[in-house]
Amino acid sequence: PFRFRARPWELIAKESIGTHDALGGNLWLHTRRGEILRTVPRDNESLNETWASDRDRYAFQGLYSADRATAPLVRRDGVMVETDWETALNVAVTSLSATLKAHGAAAFGCLVSPRASNEEALLLARFTRALGSENIDHRLRQMDPSPHAPGLGLQVAELETIDSLLLIGSNIRHEVPLLGHRVRKAQRRGGRVCAVNPVDFDFNFDLAAKRIVAPHQTSRALASIAKALLGADDASPPPELQALLNAADDSGAEMAQRLRHGEHRAVLLGHLSARSEDANQLRQLARF
Repeated sequence: PFRFRARPWELIAKESIGTHDALGGNLWLHTRRGEILRTVPRDNESLNETWASDRDRYAFQGLYSADRATAPLVRRDGVMVETDWETALNVAVTSLSATLKAHGAAAFGCLVSPRASNEEALLLARFTRALGSENIDHRLRQMDPSPHAPGLGLQVAELETIDSLLLIGSNIRHEVPLLGHRVRKAQRRGGRVCAVNPVDFDFNFDLAAKRIVAPHQTSRALASIAKALLGADDASPPPELQALLNAADDSGAEMAQRLRHGEHRAVLLGHLSARSEDANQLRQLARF
């Protein structure tokens, strides 16, 4: 899209962060007279190295889409019309005040886009609580609302040195492309990558083993792998997993054997796991 639009020396480079996946790859936005003309990767060996995902590289075009709202809109006679900020804010205040007066703070809630910045989410949370409501959430597509604190447990750059990796409910090549690139490098260096997925995804690396199961069978498949990995010296499973492990069959033995390879191992839970109705159980099994 940048071709024939400008000369490189006409551009001003502004630092930015990719917002289209959880990696937060570093970017340069190249602008001219306030308009973004292209996006290129900003070197960061610990995250994105010298790369940018296609989404991060080309999504800036959405800023100039014909159907993008570029001014405040209010509904008049059933039609959304442009107005100025003061009018729009007054309409919002009037609507919120009427709702709070008629139904109380319990009838008011806010949904935050997962792509919102931490600062935006924090301000909206303060705003919501200042009005007396605790109804605020960002988990718009999650069916299991159990609280959890996700964490990779290692540096992103370490992923390419992994010996054994288990992907659960993840099309990593699509979800976090540059993390998938690290996994590909690990596999090409001799690491073993296994996957338990509801779909036989087209990865750009070879799998040492895979299990394709229906979404509601994922917990059972993981339990069979965990049971096969369980040794006499290992910690006992938490009580909430005991029944599941006792009922597990031996179908996970082969994949468990693959996952014993090397000393540096990891488990990655993907987007499909997070959206599963058994998400909390999957997290517990993966952690165990």
